[in-house]
Amino acid sequence: MKKLRAVLIAGAGGGIGYSITRLLLKQGNIVIAIDNSEDRLDELKHKLSNWSNQLIVNCGDLSSEEFVKQVISQQNSVFQLDRIVYCVGVTGRGYIENTSLDDWNYIHCQNLNSAFLLIKHSTPWLKLLEAASIVLTASISANTAYAGGGCASYESSKAALVQLSRSAAMELAEWGVRVNCVSPGYVKTGFGDHRDILEDSVYSSNHTKFRPKNIKEIPLKKGCLPDDVAESIEFLLSNKSSYTTGTNLTMDGGYSVY
Repeated sequence: MKKLRAVLIAGAGGGIGYSITRLLLKQGNIVIAIDNSEDRLDELKHKLSNWSNQLIVNCGDLSSEEFVKQVISQQNSVFQLDRIVYCVGVTGRGYIENTSLDDWNYIHCQNLNSAFLLIKHSTPWLKLLEAASIVLTASISANTAYAGGGCASYESSKAALVQLSRSAAMELAEWGVRVNCVSPGYVKTGFGDHRDILEDSVYSSNHTKFRPKNIKEIPLKKGCLPDDVAESIEFLLSNKSSYTTGTNLTMDGGYSVY
């Protein structure tokens, strides 16, 4: 019996994760939603209760190889996971000189290692399919630099994530597996517990004038919404981008043109 196709979304409890989960559910997809917070997953299920028969949630730490390996194997035994979305991102605080090695490692573990593990343990399954797609959510911080607010750890992890996507795209191209990135600018998430993370992020903390100044100077004169990112992710997942791999789609309203 042929397995039903499904999409795995890592970090589904966050603002961007929620938006892409909702979009894909509305399109009739089965979605495997993963997050490390039961509270965020409960909120996700409540908000998306109209599609409860299509939504499967898994709570766990994506930086744990055992968890990633288990959930990938378990879900592939039931569904055909042919699309994977990675929307994980945490920031730090402070400057390089007062950032502890533990904090540095934690941010890279969450923002980078978990993506590596997801790709690593999905690859044997994806190679069996005729076509598959992976989309990683990075940030314009991968190509820019700011001081303080945990910028060094966050920016370096996102820069490495972009390069990981390129390397994976090269490795998996012959099996028809496409790997791409989206890199949003300032995103107004406003979803669940991620509100306070946003307020303490590199886009605002230690830069009290940074956020309004950026919005004013963005050529499109507005910030990016999670739904905007979700639409771009959906495009890269779909056959509409069947000849696109190894790319990093920048979504910053033209800000990086300066």
